[in-house]
This record gives sequence, C-alpha cells and structure tokens, in this order.
Amino acid sequence: GTLRDLNGQIPDTAVSAIRKARANGHFVLICSGRPYFQIGEEIRRIGFDGYITSSGGYIEFGGEKISETVFPEETLQALIRYLQNHDSMAEYHTSMNRFLLKEDRARYEQLEATLQKQFEGSTAELASMPELVDGPEDLKQVSKLLYYSKECTNEMIARDWPVLEITELSIPNSEPYG
Repeated sequence: GTLRDLNGQIPDTAVSAIRKARANGHFVLICSGRPYFQIGEEIRRIGFDGYITSSGGYIEFGGEKISETVFPEETLQALIRYLQNHDSMAEYHTSMNRFLLKEDRARYEQLEATLQKQFEGSTAELASMPELVDGPEDLKQVSKLLYYSKECTNEMIARDWPVLEITELSIPNSEPYG
C-alpha cells in the first residue's frame, strides 16, 4: 500500500506525521480497498482512529463498527452461478477472512504459480491460499469478491449486473490459469 515505501517498509516519517496529526486533534483513518483483516498489526500499532476497508464496504471508527455492506444472499448465490457458467472462479472476501470454493483450488494454484513467476524478484508479497469452503451455500457475509476469468469481462458483468460496482484489476498475462 501507499503507507509503505518501495522496499515494503513503513517510514518513520510517516508514523511521526500520523501521530502528530492525531496529537493536533485530527482524525486519521486507513482507507483501503483491502479487507479489514488484511490491515496488518504493524500498521494498526501506529494508531488510527478508524478504518474504511473493503473498498468502503466496512467502516470502523473509535473501535466500533459503523457500517458493513454485504451481498444479499440471493444476489451472491446468483452471481456465483453466473461466474461458474462463464468459466470463472472467485475469491470471496468478508471483513475478517477470504474464501475459495474447494472446486476452484487447482485453478487457483495455477494462478498463484503464474503470479509467482511474474512477480519474481519483486518486493510484492503474494497472499496465502484462501480458506476453502465446500460450496456456495457456505459463503456468508461476503462484502467483496475478486474474480478470475478468461471468458468473463468487466463489461459483461457491468451489463448483466448493473447494481455492482466494478473496480478493474488486471494482471498482464493472457493465460492467468489453465
């Protein structure tokens, strides 16, 4: 994230500036597209007044959860079927964890291997395997998903699911998984 420098470190100057702003009466919050659980302890120890995470889907202030937006159950199940029908897999995020359907494990491992090759020599840290769930019915309180597809495009999803907010994240590779 942008709090870290190019070497993945949090500069002392950033920590000092955050603490000085708070000492001067300003509220300082972390705002990230990442889920809350991915905000590491090293960052939390700096001291923030709150967190806006999951692209705005989870908001906490003063240690109290203010808001959490999740997919309605019927919408999530329909979206999962849609992605499966378009040869896609997804990583499902809640504010506290990330999940993958067991049936997608092999494809996810292929994607992971591709990413490891692409980011070789980089300071980027790849995430570990999401927690595996047996089926779509086991997914609850999902606030965000990352889909991986050769067939399905953001334009298709925007056309077929106009209620969704889509943020494009592309990985420069024509064959992300097998």
